[in-house]
Amino acid sequence: MPDLTSRKKVGAEEVTSDLVTGSWRRLVFANPNLSHGLVDKATYSFCVLEHQHRSLRRRDMFAKDGDRWGDPRAKLLAGEKWMAAEPTVLTALGLESEPAGHLAELASALHAAYVQVAAGLPGNPALEVAGGKLKLAKLGKAGEPRLMA
Repeated sequence: MPDLTSRKKVGAEEVTSDLVTGSWRRLVFANPNLSHGLVDKATYSFCVLEHQHRSLRRRDMFAKDGDRWGDPRAKLLAGEKWMAAEPTVLTALGLESEPAGHLAELASALHAAYVQVAAGLPGNPALEVAGGKLKLAKLGKAGEPRLMA
């Protein structure tokens, strides 16, 4: 990655071209005010910033020690600390040390909810399946709530 803070001109071979996609390609590589083969550093900087922001939002990238954008797994207990805290945590959450039973219970509840939803689909007038796609009718205007006197 080139040093974007220097005044030195940046060539196309110095940038990570995988980041420069779509409309960014023309803006970064085809600036008419620059010589052929040079990159618009300011535009490339914004392109990189946009990719970083998108990665932060998708949780593909984390800001070290960040509260909002930090890696939530970094704050998990591990090793000796987890072994010491495990009985207290499991008791407080009402969980067993072996999760298989709890997971089976959750899977059963999820399956029952799916079956209930699927059973109600044929009789639902606001729902239509057309061409393998689910179409929902638009919601009507909500009525005014009654005022309490």
